[in-house]
Amino acid sequence: MKLAELLLVIWGYKHVRTLDWLKLTKNGIIFKCMGKPENRSNERCLVGIKGDVDFETDFNFAIEKVIQEQMREKSQKPDFLYRIVDQAFPDNIKMELFARKCNLRNFYISIGIEFLEKIFK
Repeated sequence: MKLAELLLVIWGYKHVRTLDWLKLTKNGIIFKCMGKPENRSNERCLVGIKGDVDFETDFNFAIEKVIQEQMREKSQKPDFLYRIVDQAFPDNIKMELFARKCNLRNFYISIGIEFLEKIFK
């Protein structure tokens, strides 16, 4: 995670919040990871700002630092996560790293392996 925070700084962003998504199964049970490290039961989301954004004013509502949401399609992030960011920064363009086709949204710059594969083929 230190590398991700370093990249935010290198790219000119200020790290303002970290959210954890605790993955739940369809039955509401915490997903038990097996095998590959990327199949863990939680994912971390770094929220960074760049430019003239008043974080304290724009992010003035209370949010949970741990989001418990059911898993859906592979690599599909929970809608609740997007609602938090969209509510905090309604007029700003957002950027999502490690995005997949299932995560495409309006007003987001999406960067991920599925898009890079098309460019470099």
